[in-house]
Amino acid sequence: GYLLLHRLRPKSRRLKLLEVAVTVLLCNAVLLMPYALPHSLGACFRLKSAGAEAEELPPVLGTHCPGEELNDMAVLLLGPRTEAIKLLMEQKASSPYTFAPASLATASAFVLPLILLASDLSLPAGLFMPCVYLGAMLGALQCGLFRAALTALDWGERAESLSPGLYAVVGATAM
Repeated sequence: GYLLLHRLRPKSRRLKLLEVAVTVLLCNAVLLMPYALPHSLGACFRLKSAGAEAEELPPVLGTHCPGEELNDMAVLLLGPRTEAIKLLMEQKASSPYTFAPASLATASAFVLPLILLASDLSLPAGLFMPCVYLGAMLGALQCGLFRAALTALDWGERAESLSPGLYAVVGATAM
């Protein structure tokens, strides 16, 4: 509604220039933030155990991480969405928690406005996979928060039984 009315009104030259400047700044922010966030807020994790054979990883996913480790924020924001969803849903209670809660919260806060903007545009793109992606991140984040709360209450054995992958599946289903 509002965007249609905004386009129909006559605009002055200054308003047109301001609109172009805001659009350029917004596009640059959307394009540069996925590269800036892993450098500043990402945490490193090992995808496979030390005994497993190393597979060829894209260099951007190991942003500032040593050896065969991956940056969790780079995996969420720069990697293929299907791989990120798969990694989020495959986490088990016995495996170490691969995605830091701060990285999940930051990536979710970055992706949610983009999904909202994309839903209002006239683009031939669906909302199903982005919603699954966001729901999986929020579900894994909820598990991380529950684990932190249970550990703070000295219920560490119960915290270790929580499965981030299960929470990611429930979060993806809920979205």
